[in-house]
Amino acid sequence: MAEERKALIAFHYPMFGIASYFEDLGYTAVEVYNLEDMLEKMGIPRNGDWAEPTIHYDWYIMDTNLGEPNGLTCWSAEKVYGLVKKEVEEGRVRFMSFTGNDDAMRLAKEKGIPVISKSDPHASSEFYNQIKSY
Repeated sequence: MAEERKALIAFHYPMFGIASYFEDLGYTAVEVYNLEDMLEKMGIPRNGDWAEPTIHYDWYIMDTNLGEPNGLTCWSAEKVYGLVKKEVEEGRVRFMSFTGNDDAMRLAKEKGIPVISKSDPHASSEFYNQIKSY
């Protein structure tokens, strides 16, 4: 039996289509809508410690500024990416953040956080192709 493939998806609001796309490809998709729940699904306690994740996913997809819709920040993505960056660099997992805010996108890029514009249909298409090929 093949190992279960999982995707952790964290957006401000339900993003219809992303979870079902993963599920159509055989993934178990877990959706959450805030950083605290995302960390909990990664097995990180809510006591304020930034411990290593104990629950791992094949994909981590999130709003760049999760918890601050339209915010000029990438704090949430920076924290989560920092927790999985080594695994990403080793090619064991994938991470992508999305934003509709140009300033948050610029800031994320400056910090080396993978980011895609929600308003760029070409980038979104490339992202879906990455999912299929992983």
